[in-house]
Amino acid sequence: MFSETLVGVSTVRAYGAQQRFIEENQARVDTNARCFYYMYAANRWFGVRTALIGGTVILCAALATVSLGILTWTLQFGDYLVWIVRVQAALEMNLNAVERVDEYSEIEQERPAVIESNRPPANWPQRGAITMSNLEMRYSPDQEPVLHNVSFSVKGGEKVGIVGRTGAGKSSLSLSLFRIVEPSNGSIKIDGIDISTIGLYDLRSKITMIPQVSFFFHDRPVLFQGTIRSNLDPFEEFQDSELWACLRDIKFWESMQTADTANASAAVELSEDTLLPTAPISGSLEASVAEGGTNFSQGQRQLLCLARAMLKRSVLTVFDEATASVDNETDANIQRVIRGPAFEDTTLLSIVHRLRTIADYDKVLVLDKGRVMQFGTPAALMQEDGIFKTCIKIESHFHNYKSV
Repeated sequence: MFSETLVGVSTVRAYGAQQRFIEENQARVDTNARCFYYMYAANRWFGVRTALIGGTVILCAALATVSLGILTWTLQFGDYLVWIVRVQAALEMNLNAVERVDEYSEIEQERPAVIESNRPPANWPQRGAITMSNLEMRYSPDQEPVLHNVSFSVKGGEKVGIVGRTGAGKSSLSLSLFRIVEPSNGSIKIDGIDISTIGLYDLRSKITMIPQVSFFFHDRPVLFQGTIRSNLDPFEEFQDSELWACLRDIKFWESMQTADTANASAAVELSEDTLLPTAPISGSLEASVAEGGTNFSQGQRQLLCLARAMLKRSVLTVFDEATASVDNETDANIQRVIRGPAFEDTTLLSIVHRLRTIADYDKVLVLDKGRVMQFGTPAALMQEDGIFKTCIKIESHFHNYKSV
């Protein structure tokens, strides 16, 4: 709980709940210390008993007038007894660790990174056409499927919006595309090649994903400690001019200047003992990036992830609610880039929650409870009485959407 409190300390302070969390942490520390109290008490209890047993053995040996060697050995009998019991207890505890390691060794490993006998062409995929046939996916063999007989086709270069309620299976669909979770049935083909027949490296290195969150940082896109350069180009494959071009295209430095102005205004109201994260150096590829990008705003972190995707120039890109946690201005900037030259010939699968952003997409895929409920152009789905039209009305964008 202590580490979780440190991560969310800003939220705790915002709600004025410092005292409650202090008391809760103290109570948990007391509970932990109470366990040690009983452990030490048991050790002292055992020490007294072993001393009595050892003394009894020595007394018996002395009364029996046995040899001097045996009498000398009995003097150490109590120490040997304590050592035997402690070693036995330590062995039992260490065997628990062995049991955990054994559990990890039995976990099913991912498929091979490269299958030499079945590697796709070097220029695969060329068009980014996707065909899913009767796809079924479950997170474990004893659970119900989260995707049921999902079937649809996407032509190369099409922009497809994926919508649905929470738990509809949108993110599960993207996980199956990257084979992070292997489908239990059905197939996924990209440009005619079944992705289950090729290595994971050959698949994942050819497609790009911009997630809403990462698995390691609960509310942040994937950024690593280092510099802007090392985050955009971790394998040093591009020239500085290409990095600068992407950052200019997404207006990253403009967002930095806006943030610097806002921070300068806010700093006037801060007390001297307020702890602030180190701000990055504006206008430099060597600007520092903290772990998880904590020295950037949410929108700036997402823009850096977008720039990284632009550099890769993948034929197939997946946006997993990439604009869900950004402000309207940043969202508009991201939408501008998506519709620009950088993604002009890219097959784009965009999981969205702002339906107005997919008004001009080629297709819309509507999921509900892991099933395909609707699939077609936005204009066609607007004419149907279905989930898509209902969601538009709920968002109060119905009339604006028709005008688009």
